[in-house]
Amino acid sequence: MFLLSLCVLTFILVLARIGKMVDLVINKGVDLMDIILLIVYSSPPYLMFTLPMSFLLSTIVVLGRFSTENEILALKASGVDLKSLFHPIALFAVSITIIGLINSTILLPASSDSFRNTLINIIKRA
Repeated sequence: MFLLSLCVLTFILVLARIGKMVDLVINKGVDLMDIILLIVYSSPPYLMFTLPMSFLLSTIVVLGRFSTENEILALKASGVDLKSLFHPIALFAVSITIIGLINSTILLPASSDSFRNTLINIIKRA
């Protein structure tokens, strides 16, 4: 659920730039591989927003489904402490936080430089 929502939300945010990049392919004759690289290089800034949104959405959906199918009630009836249900969620939240920190400190500057260099190379070739 998390990966699906991450892909969909990132695609929605990147979709605004795809129109400009398609214009480069049609009018300027830029290679499709360069456009794919530009899309990949423009994704880390959007991941800063979509990682937490995807985590929130997937957590709400999973816990809502547990509640709808009375699985939480079954866990309580069988004597399982509900706090133990939140340990994997907290571990996943910490891992998403670490991935977000890596994204913002390492991937974001590197992708920004690569995006700029690829764009300059496209302009030089055109």
